[in-house]
Amino acid sequence: MPPRLPPAQHASALPARFVSLALLLAHGLRQWARNPAFEPGRLIFIGPIRGGLRHEARIAVPGGYGLPDQRLESIYQHAATMVLRWEQSGESGLTDSSIIDRISAILSALRGRPGVVSATSFQVLNAAWQSGLPFMGLAGGISQIGWGQRAFRSDRSNNADDGAIGALVSQDKALTAELLIRAGLPAPVHRVVTTLDEARTAARALGFPIVIKPANRDRGEGVTTRIDTPGAVDDAFREARRLSKRVLVERQIAGVCHRIFVARGELLYVVRRDPQSVFGDGMHSIRWLIDHANAIEAARLIGLSNAGVDLITTDISTPWYQNDGVINEVNFAPALGLADISRSHLPEFLRRHVQTDGRIPIHIFVGREQAARQADERHRRICASGACAGLTRSGLTRVGLQALPLRPEMSLFERIHACLIRTDIEDLTIVVDDPSILESGLPVDRLDTVQIDLDETLSADIQWQALTRMLRQLGPAVRTDARH
Repeated sequence: MPPRLPPAQHASALPARFVSLALLLAHGLRQWARNPAFEPGRLIFIGPIRGGLRHEARIAVPGGYGLPDQRLESIYQHAATMVLRWEQSGESGLTDSSIIDRISAILSALRGRPGVVSATSFQVLNAAWQSGLPFMGLAGGISQIGWGQRAFRSDRSNNADDGAIGALVSQDKALTAELLIRAGLPAPVHRVVTTLDEARTAARALGFPIVIKPANRDRGEGVTTRIDTPGAVDDAFREARRLSKRVLVERQIAGVCHRIFVARGELLYVVRRDPQSVFGDGMHSIRWLIDHANAIEAARLIGLSNAGVDLITTDISTPWYQNDGVINEVNFAPALGLADISRSHLPEFLRRHVQTDGRIPIHIFVGREQAARQADERHRRICASGACAGLTRSGLTRVGLQALPLRPEMSLFERIHACLIRTDIEDLTIVVDDPSILESGLPVDRLDTVQIDLDETLSADIQWQALTRMLRQLGPAVRTDARH
């Protein structure tokens, strides 16, 4: 059920303006916590209760994306309370420390919990929403954009094609460098050390300047560059050793780091990363990168479909072997969408991963025995054509002609959801034989057809009428049959 705003107790808080402000504030709080809600919601009903002295509002808001219902409702309750205080007390109501402390506690508790995603995932899902693609949360921060066979799953910027071995290799810088060298690609010259004495020896052997960093960390954690004195080696080693048992001592490479983002085995964009600026033209230098940097080959070698390949070179327009450039790292699940250049490539990133609009055909049959028979006939025709088709109704779910051994108590909403997250289903037929789906709604935003087959008794029932109105908003009704 949609959360309820608290009863308004001040005359000026009664109009829909009060609700709109509360929705906007709650929406901002959810976005701050990185809960993927990309629209504020809308007012369904507002009216008096208890003799007209108090009012209540019912609202429709984006789902919690795994956020517990109690936490979701508390955000709207506190947002409404803050707006009410503002209505009653002016701006001083917004600085009420008790309210601010409670909201801060709620939002702080959300980070790292179900319903809250990483910064990259938030931007990817926002781009999906802006593109009209359906998405849903699965578990552990994993998202699915699209339905069934047309969907893709990701956590941050990775996808299901990024193998587990590739993820393990990319997180071990020493192993990555070894594979690159064996494949004839440029990699840093380094030594793996575990003690301070070994680090000192490695520094002397490699010659200054050097870089010291953990062997299995990313995002620049524990990295010290431009080490040019023996005394600086000790501090840098201790910092890296604090984060990893294995430490790399590398020869410092002259030049600037360029992040080459590979998506689905093809170049997506390039940015130059230096202290003064971050830029990328995405056009002129790309030809050189493909011809000479072998970034795509490096990602493929490691076993990643999506990767952030870091190339250090003094001149990206010349081949690496002419200027001693190296592939410094191949990163699993690199950051995406956090800067303007990166964010501008999100639509193309999604086009490479999601088929068409991400939706499989969904056909709904409304009614009892006759609707079930017609749905079964359609499902069998689709299966006979060679497609992997699903069918679900209360108490039964099939993929192909095989019934799935699902939990008997699963609701129709849950059964539909179970079909949508299967990446083998190409087509879905649904039988709605109970108006209780009105309470939960459907986990889809679009239907290809709605076939209604109700007898005279059901056609006159208020709940069934409400159900057919709801379904007609999602897809065209192809037939209404009131039988005696």
